[in-house]
Amino acid sequence: MNRSFILKTDNIILLTISFFLYTGYYAGLELIISLGLKDFSRYYSVPIRVLILLLILYFLLKRFNKRINKKIFYIFFMLMLFFVDYSMMVLINMGAQEYMLNSFEYIFYLLTWTVIIFLYFCFLDLKKINLTLVSMIYAGFLMGVVSFLLYGNFFLSGGGRISQMMYEDNNNFISPLVLSYSAVLNFIVYYCYLKSDMVKKKFTNIIATLMLVFSIPMFVLGASRGAFIACALCMAYVWVFSNIKIKISSMIVIPMFIYLVYWISVATGNNAFDRFLNIKSDVESGSSSASRLDIWATAWDYFLKSPIYGGYLEVDGKYPHNIFFEILMNTGIFGFILFLIPFLFLAYNGLVKVNIKYGYFIPLLFILGLSMHLFSGAIYFAPILFAALGLIFNQLNALSYDVDKIRNGT
Repeated sequence: MNRSFILKTDNIILLTISFFLYTGYYAGLELIISLGLKDFSRYYSVPIRVLILLLILYFLLKRFNKRINKKIFYIFFMLMLFFVDYSMMVLINMGAQEYMLNSFEYIFYLLTWTVIIFLYFCFLDLKKINLTLVSMIYAGFLMGVVSFLLYGNFFLSGGGRISQMMYEDNNNFISPLVLSYSAVLNFIVYYCYLKSDMVKKKFTNIIATLMLVFSIPMFVLGASRGAFIACALCMAYVWVFSNIKIKISSMIVIPMFIYLVYWISVATGNNAFDRFLNIKSDVESGSSSASRLDIWATAWDYFLKSPIYGGYLEVDGKYPHNIFFEILMNTGIFGFILFLIPFLFLAYNGLVKVNIKYGYFIPLLFILGLSMHLFSGAIYFAPILFAALGLIFNQLNALSYDVDKIRNGT
């Protein structure tokens, strides 16, 4: 097969997967929901997932002979065992729960949103990360434009969090969590694009800047506490793992950016920061913060009912809003260990050991993914987190072979 054809095909696959990884997918879903077609959203989401699945399988078949260094193979093997265990426990349903979805649907989402994404980024050519950034810029820009067209009037009128609109018509609005986390992803992509060494085209620079501008209303409208935490952790990480020049500039730029977002929030009457600062009072008043605590407490009780093997996927028809509670209650200690050891190994290496070898994109993506799934989201829908884990594994695999070559004098 022609080598140039293979390279073009690989690039198309990478651009497609990166585009629909999060913001591009939700831009399309946002339009469908806004048209009052939420009940038909599967006719959009399922074909997209099937397309991604087929593209990645095609990619992996060509990479079938790519080796995994034996020093880190156990990490890969344990994660694959965990996915098998998780799927088996969903099918067995030891807790005899009534799921929100069919058990096979959960496994389909686990495969297409998590497992296959992890595998793809495990074997991606790391030199092509810049293509991922470019694709995410256009996806983030589209998400920002669609969001502003749909909710711009509400934002400018000082309506508050988008959930205020959802109270009136719950079927026709995207989740505020999606808006906030998409905005944070766009912030990360924009910063990493600026810091990258790629040749920057003028048109892409304009799109990236517009993406950043449209992301601020998304962040304010979503007003997710998890997104605030993700932003703060990303800023802190960049400051800690940067040279003195960036540290000094960050001490100027970061406060200015925070003040800009705060000023826009206040000027438009949204006061998004109040929601983050009033966590204690919200818990005491029994708001969504308190409901999460109740869900986590119930999830822990489910774990204690079957601590070895688990068997409980949901808490009263809801996902547990925390992947660690979710894993404990569904797979027990056995599955939790299968997940925790690789997770901690990859987290440490991704954040501390190999961290910014390919720029800040990989560790910041991991921080965002982890923040998302500590407070919301389920493991069968974790593309950001497992894309980051796959990229970290990819880095380690490449570094292991480089070390072996040096030792062997090749």
